[in-house]
Amino acid sequence: MNRFKWLIYILPSLGLLLLNLLCFGTFRPEELKVLYIPLHEKYYHQAQRFYSSDSIDKSLEYIDSVIIVQPFYSPAYYLKGLILLRENNLTEARAVLEKYLELDPFSQDGWATLSLVWFKLGRPDMGRRCMEIANRLKAGFL
Repeated sequence: MNRFKWLIYILPSLGLLLLNLLCFGTFRPEELKVLYIPLHEKYYHQAQRFYSSDSIDKSLEYIDSVIIVQPFYSPAYYLKGLILLRENNLTEARAVLEKYLELDPFSQDGWATLSLVWFKLGRPDMGRRCMEIANRLKAGFL
């Protein structure tokens, strides 16, 4: 059953495309971009909504789905790091934020958030080092 879940998202788009072809005889390629939103982006936006409405468990569930569907989608790791930081799960938040910075090493927000995690873990030396990198990125030196 789960293998065919993607059909739910594609069939309406194909139906609209076919209707457009039958009625007008043509379609523009930019119409396809509007019809199709990738599954990982839908899950990510849903996770953001749950995070902003304080439904942390639901947000974490959706963000884990994003990481499964698209493991190199860096914003998902940042949001997961924020969720874990909010839950005070610092060691896992550190690991997730480090993965995020592997994917997006020039993220000032990522370095600043990792700095906060290091300070909360009782490692001010690492926190200062991460904040220094964030400040260099802000100033445009990196």
